[in-house]
Amino acid sequence: DGRALAAEEELARVSSTLAVARRSSGSQHASLAEQLADTLRTLHGTLQERDRLRAALDEALASCASSLVAREVAEASLQKQLLGIASLGEATIDKQLLGLAPPLASPLSQPPSGSIASPPSRLSRLAPREASPTA
Repeated sequence: DGRALAAEEELARVSSTLAVARRSSGSQHASLAEQLADTLRTLHGTLQERDRLRAALDEALASCASSLVAREVAEASLQKQLLGIASLGEATIDKQLLGLAPPLASPLSQPPSGSIASPPSRLSRLAPREASPTA
């Protein structure tokens, strides 16, 4: 009987220890499952944020490329206009040297914007030249 009682006590103790271990294992399993679920939610949110940032970056890069193209087009247009102005200036200077065009007036010699002034006639510009050889 003593042995049977000791064996039963040992069995009860081992059974109790096993039950505690199972509860502990179940608790650890539940805790690990919850941590895994939290980690998966965080990963999902991180992936969504990555995709959102990638889309924003792609949009910004496209806008930047578009701006660069617009800038190059504007610079080419400006260069073309500057060349046109330069060639127009050269043509005007050539005409002035040949006496075919009046000299360019300085903006300071223009009448005030509120006054009415008639432009000089071609005859009045030619008259002094014709008069000077006879004088």
